[in-house]
Amino acid sequence: VTATGTTGVDTIAVDLTAGTVTGIVGGTITLTGVERLTVNAGADNDVLSVTNFGAASALADVTINSGADTSDTFAITGSGDANSLQITPTSSTQVLATAEAGPAVTVNLAAAGTSTYTVNGGGADDAVTVHGTTAGENILVTRAAGATTVDVAAFKRITLTENAPNSLTIAAGLGD
Repeated sequence: VTATGTTGVDTIAVDLTAGTVTGIVGGTITLTGVERLTVNAGADNDVLSVTNFGAASALADVTINSGADTSDTFAITGSGDANSLQITPTSSTQVLATAEAGPAVTVNLAAAGTSTYTVNGGGADDAVTVHGTTAGENILVTRAAGATTVDVAAFKRITLTENAPNSLTIAAGLGD
């Protein structure tokens, strides 16, 4: 299934537990029997999110494509249970997220430096692992009031909300 946003500012939300997509052209979509979902946000500065990440879902893959605007935002929020979230920035605009249950979520944000990717573990005791690659890049973790950021070389910055996750692991990859 492909869901499309408008040419204006959209707030598009995918709820993995409810199996719904809201904020798109044509109204809410209920995902029954769907394994693959692509969301194309369209133009303007959009607010994109996936909630209940790590919970069981009929979906196997979700791809979120922002428009070409500089201030698109994306947030992924874990379920109310303890989650183990694996976050892998693969380029300056793309991030892959996986968990112990539910779909793999690939997010493509058009603007490398100004669009944002935020992780919130959700409820319970959550663990987030941010992965590097085999290239041996520098990984910088910065703690600040309200947020922790992880920069893997020039790849997409990952922002973790202050009280989630309950643990953060940096997996440098074979490149150390």
